[in-house]
Amino acid sequence: MSLGELVDLCEHRIDELSRRRQGFEHLDVPEYVEILVGDLRVAASDWEPAVGHLPGGSPAEVRGRARAVRDAATSLRTMGTALRGRAGTVSGTRGLDAVADTFDGYAAALESGRTLHTTGVARLRVARHLAAGLSSVGGSAEPDEVDALSRSAIAVVDAACAGYAACRDAYQAVLDAEEVLRRALAHLPGAQVTR
Repeated sequence: MSLGELVDLCEHRIDELSRRRQGFEHLDVPEYVEILVGDLRVAASDWEPAVGHLPGGSPAEVRGRARAVRDAATSLRTMGTALRGRAGTVSGTRGLDAVADTFDGYAAALESGRTLHTTGVARLRVARHLAAGLSSVGGSAEPDEVDALSRSAIAVVDAACAGYAACRDAYQAVLDAEEVLRRALAHLPGAQVTR
């Protein structure tokens, strides 16, 4: 799945969970609450695998690219000085410096995205375990029992929503950084020596 598809998946899951939450908030009939809890348990089994993909790329490798681009800009500036003396400049080195900064920004987005993704997956794992531990109510359950189960189920739903939101934010941050990098590379002028 692409990062965009993963963002969409997380949004879709958050919407589904929000609808489930509304069901628990508005239903107090034991049989219906029991059905909702059963559905929640089944849905929980797929929460983690759905977002098991870390945002791609190695931050260290990307930082290495940033260093290489900075080194190239420095070499061009040195070459320009040698060819034209102190009055000479090399146009395009500012563009290279900007690309290097963009690579660094992308590496930072990958690092924070991975941290946020790990947090999101951990929240989903906790929510899945909480869903598995939800009790059952029979048709003759007291209103207090049904209400307690609904509140517990809402807590599970809220934890899962927080997990999906963290994963979505991680994927979106990396996607945004990729777009910035793509634009920077597309607008990189050719380096030219000028007087």
